[in-house]
Amino acid sequence: MIIRRIFLLAGAGILALASSAVFAQELFTYRHGDFEAQLPSDPQRVVVLDNRVGIEFSILAGFPIIAVGVAADAGSPLEPYLSADVVRLNDSEPNAELVLSLDPDLVVVDRGMWDWYQAEGMFDGAGFNMLVVEGTGKSNWRELQQSQLEAYGRADQGLAALAEYDAAVAAASPEIARILAGRRIAIGGAMDDQFWLQIDTYMSSVARDLGIDLVSGDAPTENGYQFYSAETLAPFADAALLFMQSLNEDYQQNPLWKRLPAAAHTVKLNWLTNYGFAISAKALVADLAAAVNTLE
Repeated sequence: MIIRRIFLLAGAGILALASSAVFAQELFTYRHGDFEAQLPSDPQRVVVLDNRVGIEFSILAGFPIIAVGVAADAGSPLEPYLSADVVRLNDSEPNAELVLSLDPDLVVVDRGMWDWYQAEGMFDGAGFNMLVVEGTGKSNWRELQQSQLEAYGRADQGLAALAEYDAAVAAASPEIARILAGRRIAIGGAMDDQFWLQIDTYMSSVARDLGIDLVSGDAPTENGYQFYSAETLAPFADAALLFMQSLNEDYQQNPLWKRLPAAAHTVKLNWLTNYGFAISAKALVADLAAAVNTLE
């Protein structure tokens, strides 16, 4: 039976009458944290609006993904899981008409992008089965992954991915321990004259799983980060390796940065593995191992 639906797309200011060739499905009540929605138990046409967490969750859940909010990137650990004909959307400019034309039975988006869409009036999800996924950059990514998969009745796939991650950690840890030999590293970033350290984040949790000792300072920890000016870089001086996130390398020209003992051992953080779930975490293990190996 073809279902005819009227979609009120308030965020885009569009009223559309659409015909859907997707057969009616059994819905269930999905609950996680303060999010609750009626969703299809076995979705067949899944559109992911964001470029990372929503995609990874959908892969782990075994959803048939027909569109994602990211351009193709061979360096992404998620790319091998996507079909060659997957539609590429623009995550920063969600197009309600385009999403509607894809006739999805489930639309997935991560919490950070969803909140931004709402604040900017870009996409309100009216007329779609919306799943909002929690997890961007948080240190309890394991629990968030499994609790949300369990809420959707798909915990087993997540357990298999975690087992692969744990195996990668076990394989990489001895060599990392040998090279570091008690030395510490910094996972941080810089923009203009502001610097930060990751203290309680997804990346720091993976590093600690590998037995890596991370530097920290006395600044307050805000949402997992400590922030410093160029004049207060003392915590960075305790690191043998600087694993840094930045849009460019201008900060390395700062005279105060150049004075750091590990300034010559600065490795650029990989944007494609800096947050996510078990698939991304496994790739991050390889990135951290490669970074530590530069100390050889």
